[in-house]
Amino acid sequence: TLGDIRQQASDLAAADFELAYTAHVANRGLLELGPFLRIIDKVEIDWPAGEEAMPAPDNVIEFRRTATWRPLNANSFRRLRRVAVDSDKPGWGYDGLMIGLNPAPGADGVFQVHYYRYPRLLSTADVSDAPEGGDIVAAALIQYVVADYYAQQGDLESRELAAPFRAAFEQLKQQIAATRARLINLAPDSWAVGDR
Repeated sequence: TLGDIRQQASDLAAADFELAYTAHVANRGLLELGPFLRIIDKVEIDWPAGEEAMPAPDNVIEFRRTATWRPLNANSFRRLRRVAVDSDKPGWGYDGLMIGLNPAPGADGVFQVHYYRYPRLLSTADVSDAPEGGDIVAAALIQYVVADYYAQQGDLESRELAAPFRAAFEQLKQQIAATRARLINLAPDSWAVGDR
């Protein structure tokens, strides 16, 4: 939990970290870990007829290449390939803010695509808030917070003290990446691609 991360980082650095500082720094660590955690989510957009683009989620790391389009009140769906935003080819595109369909749908429907997202950030409003990814992520964040604390001191001795904590964070990041890659590769297609 955020409270545990704060306490363990404080103990390692022999300092008393404020909760706000711990959450701020731990959230920077979470954003750095995001691409390695490979958290899969799904967005479903109720898409009105004639609309070319709709807002995308704000936590996207990477979208899957294929999406589905289903007209309202229909049991069938159509697979759409991702295309370049400025492409004339049929499909869907993403410009960093908006998801676009080409051509614009002629009827109301539902657009669905899976994507890798950044983890939910920790909040000081709840000390029992736990990072997504479990204990290994919490352990990495403890190392990240302590490394940041020493790096911010500015003197040579503190930078040298920060180095092993940063190295431990990097090592845990690689372990997270390897574990998540194994989980993604071993998961049935329906987990990674979505309902068929």
